[in-house]
Amino acid sequence: MTRKRDKKPSGPPATPERNTDEQALQEFCSAVHYEEMSFENWCTKHKKLDLEIPIFVTRTQLSATFRTVVKLSRTIRTHSAQGHQEKREKIEREVVLGPDTDCAKAIKLKGLGDVEGDQAGDLWIIIKIKE
Repeated sequence: MTRKRDKKPSGPPATPERNTDEQALQEFCSAVHYEEMSFENWCTKHKKLDLEIPIFVTRTQLSATFRTVVKLSRTIRTHSAQGHQEKREKIEREVVLGPDTDCAKAIKLKGLGDVEGDQAGDLWIIIKIKE
């Protein structure tokens, strides 16, 4: 003989705190963008030597001239008779932004991207407005 079990509600009961947390999670998830691609497409897309670094600034910060430091690391690949070597190099650059900064464009720092042999990519600093 089998007995029917009463169905219990799954998870803890809804509380105002839980509802707020769920709403915050849903807002966060709706703002996240991801792109599905095959490994081969990922390798092709990331083969370029240019680096892109976003800087998030508020409109208040852009209303006056201010300085910010961009920190990154880049890959340096060398090829020699001894084989291939790869190392990471840390870079810090100060960037000055101000009222005349165009938020629709990026700042290009030539030669500060990844390096492979005698070729160096560029560093693109993308300015994003933080609301």
